[in-house]
This record gives sequence, C-alpha cells and structure tokens, in this order.
Amino acid sequence: MESKKKIIISINTVWNLINFRKSLIQFLQSKDFEIYVMAQPDKYNEKLNFMNVKFIPIYVNSQKLSIYNDLKLFILYIWYFFRIKPDIFLGYTIKPNLYGSLAAKFFGIPVINNINGLGKAFQKRGLLSSFVIFIYRLSLSWSKTIFFQNIEDKEFFISLKISNHKNSKLLPGSGVNLKTFNEDLYNVPKNDLFTFILIARLLREKGIFEYIQAAKLIKKDYPRVKFQLMGMIDKANSSSISQEDIDQWSSEGIIEFLGAQDDVRPFLAKADCMVLPSYYNEGTPKCLLEAAAMSKPIITTDWKGCRNTVDHGVNGFLCKPMDPIDLYNQLKKMINLRGNDLQKFKFSSRNKAKMFDERIVFKEYLMSIREIL
Repeated sequence: MESKKKIIISINTVWNLINFRKSLIQFLQSKDFEIYVMAQPDKYNEKLNFMNVKFIPIYVNSQKLSIYNDLKLFILYIWYFFRIKPDIFLGYTIKPNLYGSLAAKFFGIPVINNINGLGKAFQKRGLLSSFVIFIYRLSLSWSKTIFFQNIEDKEFFISLKISNHKNSKLLPGSGVNLKTFNEDLYNVPKNDLFTFILIARLLREKGIFEYIQAAKLIKKDYPRVKFQLMGMIDKANSSSISQEDIDQWSSEGIIEFLGAQDDVRPFLAKADCMVLPSYYNEGTPKCLLEAAAMSKPIITTDWKGCRNTVDHGVNGFLCKPMDPIDLYNQLKKMINLRGNDLQKFKFSSRNKAKMFDERIVFKEYLMSIREIL
C-alpha cells in the first residue's frame, strides 16, 4: 500500500493557521495528504488536536530580525525536513517563507509559497528591505509556485526578480467559505442604530485612527449611528493601538469595543456595513471577504488588496487612504442610502464574494501540488 504524501505547512502562529488556513488543511487531508504544521504556539494550540495534524512548535519573532533567533529557526527547518522528508513545503508569512524555503532548497523539496501582503518590511526602502529582498531572491529561487493575493504584489516581486511570470500566480485572497459565511443562517435582530463595524488587527496602519476621527464627525450629524471595533491588541507590535486609547474612545461613546472574537459571523449579521480604512501592506483582507459573503456593504480604501473587494457605488464605497474627511463622506453616503438601494448593495456584496470562493483557492493549490508530484 502506497504511503500518504507528506506536506509541511509553516506559518508564523497557530492563531494565523486556524483563522486563515484551517479549511485548506482539511481540503488537503480529504485528498489523502498527511499534514505537518510548523508554527509558533499560542492559546489556539488545543484546536489543532481536532485537526489530525502533526504539530511542530517553532519560535518566530515576526517583529524584528535577530541573527541568533533566525539562525536557530533556519536550523530547526533543516532538522525537521531531514527527519520528516516531506514531499512538498507550503510557506506562509515572511520568516517561514524565507527560512523554510531556503531549508527546503538544501534537500530538493519542492516549495509553494503564499505572499499574503508584504507587511512592514517593504514599506520603507532601506537596509532592512534590501536585506529582505536579497533573502527572498535566495530563498524563493527554488519555488515551484508563488501565490499572490493582489496584482500589485505579484508585479512588484517580478520587477525585483524575486519571482517570474512562470511561477507567479494570482489567488482570490485566502478565499471565503460561502456556506458558513451566509447571512441567511443568522436570523438575528438588527442593531437598533445603523451600525458600522471594523474588524482587524488593531494596528495604526489598518486605519483605526481615521475610523475614530470620521466616527466623531458622523456622530455630530447623525447621533443614531453606532461604530463597533473588533480585533486583537498586538502589544509586541510598535504600531499597535493601546488599551488606553480604546478605553478612552469607549468612555467617550465613540465606539463599542468588541475585543477579539473567534467567530465574527453573529456580529457581522447584526451590523449594517463593514469598514476597513487600511493603508497596510495587505494581501486581500479576509475580513472584507467574510463581510461580503455575509451580504454586507463595504467601505474601504482605494488601496492594493482592499480595492479588489469593492465596486464603487455598487456594493460599497472606496475612500482615500489616510483621509478621515473622505472616509466621513463615504460613511455619510452609506447612511443616506434608501432601503431598496441598501438591499441592492447587500445583494451585490454577496455576488462579489463568489469571486473569492475558497474552492477556487483549493483548486489552484491542488493543481500546483499535482504538477509537482
């Protein structure tokens, strides 16, 4: 009897894996692949117990480069690749992509990478970005397929000669499950007030301050409007919004803070519109795909990755990045939509989400894996 083909999937944290790659893992398992996971442990570890994967803890400092820690991480990849002898390596997030791919190169293990946004490393050209570009060229030169979530990142990598036209492919973000993200499953009463919701990691570049400033302006003109904020405070990140800021905004009645939630669907079901004024180096924000699948109109920035989810004036509105006044104007347009027009936006969002069906992502991965094998 032929043994199962082994795939190692590596990502920065278990939280990231559970929230963004769980359904892909389940799909690959249904195709009879044996899955190993290499990620940094966190409070979501126990959820891996129900996924039938072999978990290998690694320690990834995503916020900074450290010669000692990064070398230790690279050696760990070498050691486990030698022991497990996987048939394919799937890399996600910067350091697993860099060091995991480089280690795979030593053993001739085929690599599939996913570039889900460029993060901070490429925001400013300097010593850090030059080093990252160099390591990317070295590491990804062996990659059979490099998946991108927006055309801008794909063209950027090709222009830097990190990837090429042959191995670069475009995905519809991380995809969204249209069956589970469906407003029709949630027969919940709407909020009493017209409700905007922002769901994101609570970083400055996600447009949190612009959201707050626009909310203050809206509340002067439209007192019966609610602004919700949901997400995780990342204390290790220098761009993180502080708990003190959130407490201040909550006490002033500007926002209702929902904290971090494992299941966003009940909150999306009750909200009227999703807002993400991001100017972060996004791939395609999953929160926007989930909101669209839940038939929510979207207000987001005319920014790479974000703009993919909105047809302006059809299922939402695009605003200028880092411009709270323009965001205020788009929020006002949404509030003033009449009942039938709002329903059209909702219907159009659900239709838009079909372009990002996670089954499209699964099909692309399976095609690349079969080409390799």
